[in-house]
Amino acid sequence: MSPASGDLNPIYTRGEGEVGAVTFTLRNNNGENLEDKVVVNFPPIVNAGLDQTLCSSLNINVKLSGSIATSGSGVTWKSPTNGIFFFSGDSLKPRYTITLADKANKEVLITLSTGYSNAACPVITDTVKITIDDRPTVYAGDDRKICESWANIQLAGTSTSSPVKWTTLSGTEFANSLNTTYNLTPADQSSESIKLVLTALATNSCPAVSDTILIGLIRLPHIQALFQQQFVILRQA
Repeated sequence: MSPASGDLNPIYTRGEGEVGAVTFTLRNNNGENLEDKVVVNFPPIVNAGLDQTLCSSLNINVKLSGSIATSGSGVTWKSPTNGIFFFSGDSLKPRYTITLADKANKEVLITLSTGYSNAACPVITDTVKITIDDRPTVYAGDDRKICESWANIQLAGTSTSSPVKWTTLSGTEFANSLNTTYNLTPADQSSESIKLVLTALATNSCPAVSDTILIGLIRLPHIQALFQQQFVILRQA
């Protein structure tokens, strides 16, 4: 209270987390036994939790964590797309299943609300935002065949996310751009095929995604020289 006393128009600052009824008393200090009281009801403090960013997949269950600082009357979670909430003992910590509409919108605003017994105070709400990132797609290109004598291969991949990297099947990285050249090793040229992997690296919300291209090697035909035996025909003189 400021000032503490002696002022008919003081200012009261609500304390952090303070909810419920607070009684203020005004007394006459002139020796008369006179006083008056007023009760102020502070509404509950509602917190729907921290915003989240998730990666899109077939089924996503979002773990919510709300809080209500006392004096609330009931708890309600709601999404604009009528998604389903699953509760396991604690009504403030349900799991929410992302809907197809949520994915299409790439986000959903979920509302936590609680009633209040005092008619002067409306329903108290707070909103948490769930952002839904598309899962990256990556394509290393069509499988192909090359001649075993080729020294290199031109690669042209596609990806909806960056950064990316090209690696051999054993994991050796040789490029970090979609369009690149792979130089064949002697081991590659002696094998039947080569597998090269294009990977879109993990983001804050989505894991890494990879695709593999198969390069078949065509063997050169081996030409064997045939030596003809020459016969010398001796003619008699």
